[in-house]
Amino acid sequence: MTLPGIVIRNLRHYWQQHLSVIAGAALCSMVLVGALIVGDSVKSTLRRLADERIGKADVALLATDGFFREELAQNVVERMGGEVVVAPVVVTRGNLSLPDGSYGVRNVQVLGVDERFWKLAPDPDAKPPFESGNFFANERLHIRFKGWAQDRLVLRVEEPGLFSRDAPLSGERDNKFVSFNKKLGGSVSAEGFGRFGLQGNQREPLTLFVPLKLLQNRMFRNFDEIEGKTTYANFLLLGNPGGAPVSAKNAEIALNEAWTLADAGISVKELRDEPAWSVRSRQVFLSDSLRGAAKSITSATTGELTYLVNAIATGQKDDSVSALIPYSMVTAVEPAKAVFLPDDLADDEIVLNQWAKDDLEVTVGDVVTLSYYAVGERRKLREDSKTFRLRAVTPLPVKVPAGQESDWTPQFPGLSEAESCGEWDTGIPIKHKVRDKDEEYWDNYRGSPKAFVTLSAGQDMWSNRWGSLTGLRVAKTDVDSREAMERTLRSELSAAEAGLLFRSLRQDASDAAESPIDFGQLFLGFSFFVIMAAMALTGMLFAFAMEQRNRQAGLLLAVGISRKKVRWLFLLEGLFLSVVGAGIGAWLATFYGETILRLLAGEWSGAVSGVTFDFAANPASVAGGACGCILMAFLAMWWSTRRQLLAEPRELLALGENLASTAPFVEFSKGGAGKATTGIACVLFLVAVAM
Repeated sequence: MTLPGIVIRNLRHYWQQHLSVIAGAALCSMVLVGALIVGDSVKSTLRRLADERIGKADVALLATDGFFREELAQNVVERMGGEVVVAPVVVTRGNLSLPDGSYGVRNVQVLGVDERFWKLAPDPDAKPPFESGNFFANERLHIRFKGWAQDRLVLRVEEPGLFSRDAPLSGERDNKFVSFNKKLGGSVSAEGFGRFGLQGNQREPLTLFVPLKLLQNRMFRNFDEIEGKTTYANFLLLGNPGGAPVSAKNAEIALNEAWTLADAGISVKELRDEPAWSVRSRQVFLSDSLRGAAKSITSATTGELTYLVNAIATGQKDDSVSALIPYSMVTAVEPAKAVFLPDDLADDEIVLNQWAKDDLEVTVGDVVTLSYYAVGERRKLREDSKTFRLRAVTPLPVKVPAGQESDWTPQFPGLSEAESCGEWDTGIPIKHKVRDKDEEYWDNYRGSPKAFVTLSAGQDMWSNRWGSLTGLRVAKTDVDSREAMERTLRSELSAAEAGLLFRSLRQDASDAAESPIDFGQLFLGFSFFVIMAAMALTGMLFAFAMEQRNRQAGLLLAVGISRKKVRWLFLLEGLFLSVVGAGIGAWLATFYGETILRLLAGEWSGAVSGVTFDFAANPASVAGGACGCILMAFLAMWWSTRRQLLAEPRELLALGENLASTAPFVEFSKGGAGKATTGIACVLFLVAVAM
């Protein structure tokens, strides 16, 4: 009889003993393959969540310095061509509550959207009836207000500032809010863009969808006073629902052709007091890229820095002052480029205009002290001061027409639009009384500076992380028209340098789904002790079964079959049993994986933020896990039976299954080897499961 024939007959004859071995291998395979299936399911779920989060959008435009014109969306579409959809969005945060305040939700993601946004949803047909003008909430937020669906809800969102509220002179430190009162029209499903969010995580944000025009009309009221009637957005979504994805590179090319200086908050103004152009930014302080672009036009470009000081006073800063001018603008400029300043003005010298000189009753050579606020650590304002020597006096400034600002002063929010000094909202503590003569000066000259210092001295006092200049001046002799100035300035700046940056949402979503953590290996690590215990149990059960066949082993050795062949005879049986057990375990692994995923979505939902998981069994993972189980079971069997055939054939035939020397690990008395090893394996397995 051949060796395979003996194996087949042994499998038939000892089938009852082999059932326990198959069960051990199946248990190992179930846990091993199940862990890999759970890992594949988590990856599949992350990919689904990423796709639902971005829908059919491919790239997004972010404005690092605030907001851009809504018209930019149409300009980009015209240059992209095809079926590309560009949706302007206003993204902000707000608080949603019932009118009586009895219930509310804080820190809600508020999206101002229109019909273009829904075209980029995962399923455009799932969009809500948004034309009703009501609020719509995603499913997670809608559940919280479902009981009050017919009631009106109050939404309060922060009014956007023209530049960072942390910056000096940025306006009132306390956030300003605008309120909306609308009904909750219904919910937005995940397929309808309910999961849209900017953060690449699996948790669905609390999102409220608001009509874009409604949000724009209320949020940008303070912009109108400074920039005119223009609608704004702070986010653009680009996608091609019916074709190839939009690449960030192509979108950037179209943007560089479409953007204007107004989109970046950059303006060119013709000065009244000299033949020159003034370059300013909506963010007040100029960026380094804008500063470099303007200076590349001509080397004669002049930088200026205007700042609101708390006081211009006579005497040393540590002495009591005899005269003081409260809250005045002071400009720092390069003396050689200002015709009314001495070319050799030193950093410790100051020039006052005639009004300030008369008010302080000082003469050339007297000491003048400037007191001002700067932003210190943790956004706290600190008051500093610096002493100067009066070098010269300039004439009174030119009167400023109503509704305009001085040529030297940028549009400070909360200040430039004020009708009187009492209406100033600069974000700094008011500690000095504003006099009637100060109100009169404001009425006639607005924010015209009352003093001038050197640019280096001003930057030493007032430079901050937002910039070191508030304006640039370019002589008309270098650029003869505003259009030429704007065209030249724009040609020196890219959209990215102006703060308009494209980001690939599709790539971000792919990176978020392709986590650096291999979830299959992660769950294998969690199941390590269970797998090892199952392997030990399988090996010990096989060794126990083999011990019951010591007489067969002795007979085979006695008839002349080598020890090596006899051992391989038994191991081939074990290999077959491992294959059968691994197959059964792989089938059971689907139920095991579904159970784990159900627990993660239910009882254990706190560990994964309540995500509902998709079941996804990758055939490669199933096959790999099953093969790994077969190999591990075979090695466990080989290890556990390595001592069995060391006994002589005569001894195996005489004592049979009671031969203590065949015990796989230690010596036991009177046939206790099999029972002891099996007991140890069972205890080890139970301990591992409990852990």
